[in-house]
Amino acid sequence: MTENTGTPAGHPAAGQDPAPHLAQSPATGQTVQPVPREIVARFHDYLPAQNAVDLLADSDFEVSTVRIVGHDLTTVEHVTGNMTWGKAAGFGALSGAWIGLLLGLVFALFVAGIGFFSVLLSTIALGAVWGLIFGLIAFAINGKARSFRSVQSLKASEYTVEVEAPRAAEAIRILAAGR
Repeated sequence: MTENTGTPAGHPAAGQDPAPHLAQSPATGQTVQPVPREIVARFHDYLPAQNAVDLLADSDFEVSTVRIVGHDLTTVEHVTGNMTWGKAAGFGALSGAWIGLLLGLVFALFVAGIGFFSVLLSTIALGAVWGLIFGLIAFAINGKARSFRSVQSLKASEYTVEVEAPRAAEAIRILAAGR
């Protein structure tokens, strides 16, 4: 179930969390020492780490003592295409139309004197026009410096599942047993 990828740089060899930092209690304002944690599993991807915590939860383990920690974070930007004046206008109009649809539904439910569909259609059209205008303005401001579309995400080189030290042996036993 778990992958042992060796001891990452900066982590103690015994699998314990580095010396815990002192924290201040929001309720009392006093300095408190957090409970030390142990690493019970290591993964190269987030989904297996999430599945490990799900396994612990399904086994009635107290998951409020668990955390998933991503190490060596990297920003990944996937370029999805060019941005042109036409695309800026289209994306702006589409997002404005969605906002118009939501506002139109709210207005149409509370305005009894005017027809439901006429309110809905007019707010969608008005939202699309305003979205188109704002989409073109945004592209005019940023177009030369950024003429492409992209999606950003964070990726860690390793994910560890950590548990408060007094509960680590139980967590290891559950993860070793699997589903």
